[in-house]
This record gives sequence, structure tokens and C-alpha cells, in this order.
Amino acid sequence: MPDIYDKLHKAQKGLQAVGKGSSNSYHGYSYTSAEDMLKACRTALLDAGLVCMRRSWRVMEICGTTYVESEVWIYNTGAKPKEGDETAQHLNSTFVYPVCPGNGRPIDKAVSAALTTGLSYWLRDLLLLPRVDGLEVDTRDDSGYVHQQPKVSDADRMDLALQIEDRATPEQMTAIRDHIHTKHGEHLPLEQMPTDQLTLWLDKIKKGSTQ
Repeated sequence: MPDIYDKLHKAQKGLQAVGKGSSNSYHGYSYTSAEDMLKACRTALLDAGLVCMRRSWRVMEICGTTYVESEVWIYNTGAKPKEGDETAQHLNSTFVYPVCPGNGRPIDKAVSAALTTGLSYWLRDLLLLPRVDGLEVDTRDDSGYVHQQPKVSDADRMDLALQIEDRATPEQMTAIRDHIHTKHGEHLPLEQMPTDQLTLWLDKIKKGSTQ
């Protein structure tokens, strides 16, 4: 029985590229959809004696952006590994992909789309398939993109302010107060300061400085 790497080698040799099997009738162009990629990769894997399945997934947040994290396994069908040697039977991997809700795409549809699209990219990487579209994530023109800072609640700012007041020495608090006063000389409450400034001060306080 060939081991899983021999079968993966066969799958990579068996699928050279995935054509543009879908079309956008409104804009008049063809493209490779996630479903096209999934179908082609599934056939290549099955022909090689491999089965792909999603073992688990969850929604997570990184720097204010929502992602799906998915664990995927590749099984070697018919394999009978020696005791303690599971590598001959399966390979496992984890990928993350951003969730992008928008007009006409509520969060539940956005999560489903992220799971499908993320899996299609993972399979493309697994089988080392070349790109066939001009609008790849890594080649598109994002020069006009403006990053939006995640919204921070009043409770988050209050928590940062309390941590600063709790950790800062009198000298550090004096230095901070010198930065937060109105044009009339009045001190602003810490919780009214921008979150990035509060975070910066807290980090410096932890390091023993506010300079």
C-alpha cells in the first residue's frame, strides 16, 4: 500500500491546473470559482486514493477582523499504519480566512463563503496549482484601500485608563497629565484619550517609562 506522500505525489501530478469554469454574465468574463477548484481537487485526490475532510472550524477575531479557522485532514484510504505511526494514514493542517460581510451578504453567508473559499485556496496550495485568474488576493490592486481601525467601546478605554492609573508611578502620571490638558489648562480624563495613545502609555509604563 503506497504511503500518503506517494499518493499526494500522484494527485499533484494528476492535476496540472484548474480552468475557468464559471462566468460573470454581467461583466462578461470567466473565472475559476471556489466550487470549480473544490471539484477538480476532490477528483484528483480521490483518484490518488486520498480523502479530504474538514474536522472542525471556529470563528475568531484578529486585530478587529473576523476570520474562520478551519482544521482539515487528508486521509490515506486503505492504509494500515503500524502501531504508533499515524503519519502513514493522515495529514492535518489548519488555515484561517477572513470573513467579509457586506451588502447582500449578511454574516452567516459571509462565514459560509469564507469556509468555502478558504478551503479552495488551501487545496490549491496542497496540490501546487498555478493561478489562473488575474484577480488573486496577492496580485490585486489595493492601493486605494484605507484601513479602518476597529471600534473600541467606552468600557475598553476605561479599562486601559484604570490599568494606567493602577500601574503608573506618581512621576509617570505627572508626565502623562502634562500631555492631556485642554487649551484652558484643564486635565482631560484618561478615558477620553484615543485608544492607541492609552495603549502606548500603558506599554511604556510596563517598561518603566513614559518617554
